[in-house]
This record gives sequence, C-alpha cells and structure tokens, in this order.
Amino acid sequence: MLEKKSSPKSPKPPGTTIGSYTQVFLCYFDEMRGHIPLVSYPDKNILFDEAATKPIFVHSVWFLSVEEQEDFDHIDLDYSDRTYLAKKFRVPTTRKKERAGSEKDDTETMVLIISVPSDLSVIGSHVLAKVYGAIQDTLTADLYKIVKGDIARAKPIKTIQLQQVIKEADVVIDKFYKLCEWILAPSTTSILNKLSDSVTKQKALAYLMLVNGTSATGKNAGSGGLFQHTTTAVPSMLPPITVSSINFCRDKECIEVILENHMDEDIVGAKIMVSNVQGFFEKHFFEHDVEYWFSHEEIMLKFPFIKNMREYIITVDVDGKKYLNKRLDIGEIMS
Repeated sequence: MLEKKSSPKSPKPPGTTIGSYTQVFLCYFDEMRGHIPLVSYPDKNILFDEAATKPIFVHSVWFLSVEEQEDFDHIDLDYSDRTYLAKKFRVPTTRKKERAGSEKDDTETMVLIISVPSDLSVIGSHVLAKVYGAIQDTLTADLYKIVKGDIARAKPIKTIQLQQVIKEADVVIDKFYKLCEWILAPSTTSILNKLSDSVTKQKALAYLMLVNGTSATGKNAGSGGLFQHTTTAVPSMLPPITVSSINFCRDKECIEVILENHMDEDIVGAKIMVSNVQGFFEKHFFEHDVEYWFSHEEIMLKFPFIKNMREYIITVDVDGKKYLNKRLDIGEIMS
C-alpha cells in the first residue's frame, strides 16, 4: 500500500559544507573475506549500494603494501565523475586471525578512502589528511574494535560475548562519526580560500559555481565567501531518495515507511521493492509502482510485517538505476 502525503515540501537549498560533496569510507582487509568496508559518513547506508561501493573494492591501494604507499600522501582512483583518495595504514589489534596458516600479526590493515567530485580533488586531499590525522590522534588504539564488531555481526548466532563486542564497536563507530562530522562541517569555500592560487583551486571554484548556479564576486568579496548561492541544485552526494521515518502499524501487522524525493526534479516511473533477507539471499515479496513522484514529496509505504524476520531491504529503482537501497533492522523500529 502506498499513500501520498498531503502536500510536498518546498525545495531545500543546496549544501555548502564539505560534507555536501564528500563521502568518507573506513575499510579493512579481512584474511577470510578480503576487502571489507566498515563504516561510511555522511551517508551511512551507502555501504549497501553495490554500484556506489564498487570503486572501493577495485581501488589500487589494496594492491600496495603500507610501506609502498608511504612515499605518497594518498593513492587516487578516478571512477566515473568522482575521485577516490586512499591511505593505507596499520593499527594495533588483539584479534586472532581466523585463516589457517596466517602469520601471527598484532596489527590490522586499514584503508581510509575519501570520495569527492573529480573537480574537488583538492578538497578531498585536505579531508583525507584531516581525518587520518584525527584517527591517529584519537582512535588508533580502538579501531580494531570496529573490525571485531563487523566480524561479530556476521555470525549467525549472537552470544552474550558477541553482543558485548558489537556494543563496544558501536561506541567507537559513534566517535568516528563525530570526528567526521566535525571535519566536514566547514564551508567548502572557506577551505578553498585557505589554499594558494592554483589551477586546481580555480578548477574547484568553477565546479562549485556550476553546481550551485553562482557567480564569482572576487577573492574577498561578499560576507558569504567567494560567491552567493541562488539556486536549489542538489549536490551530487545527497541521496535522491531518503527514509524519513519507520514505524509499526498500530496492530503491528505491517510496517510504515515514509520516503522522500530529495531531488529538484519529479521522478517518473519509479518501482519500489521490499525484500526479506534469508541468509545470504534476498526474496522480493512486495512491489509497488509510482507513476509520478513530485520533487520533495513524501509518500508512505506500507508492507506486511513477517514474524521472525529481522531484516528487510527497501529498493527504489528508476529505469534500472538504484535511487535507494536501504536495509531495515526490526530492532531499530520504534513502535
């Protein structure tokens, strides 16, 4: 069942902070499973989007040792219209390696990746240096807990000990989120103003003017920075569809989810699919077509609650492109 909300919201202004254009990924190398993304910010659900995370798995930084890439500030991958700047490093760990024949190692191999539009690579370099420095200053000794928590979540049975491991991991993840939030909070133009004049800087300014529909008013003109914003274009990292709220129906026989079209354009021909997760497989059990979805309009989706089913996946597909791929955990739903 799908219900349209009474009135669409007015368009939202574009983001101007670093976080509006930047995505941070923290990954590690698992001796059993290979390259594993652990957490991401500000879009915490992007890890469930296979297309969006593909560059993470094919990045060349994985094929270099920590020592081989130490001579460089970062290793870059250009994919589509974005640049993925990466740094590999080690952190101490108490985790026992699971793969038979693995050498005894008291470190975890971590990879920090910053994704930005290619024309803003100069900002990506700044963010990578800041996040990496903050990790070294505050989180180095605790990052292994996130790794242990990820492995614990993959276990089919969560013992009391594993539940405690997951709780400890969540505490460190929250610290990582706050660290990223603080670093991504400054305005994009304020960072560019601190850089010396260069071709890279001018290229970044041109990109921002194109995205935000603004005009430059001189290096020091205007109280708002290099230019003032006059449009409602959405930066490329803002998700087109988001989940505004999740609740049980009154009788708990169904789940209500409110979805919002964040784009400044109407969507024509969207398909919403709900799947339940069974082991490693997804099984579609609910589909609904949305012929016309207005810009910034909210719609309410209702689908059956299957008892003993803990996870669901909501997908919004438009012409073969995923606009949303959201995993729902029943334990997070407030009745």
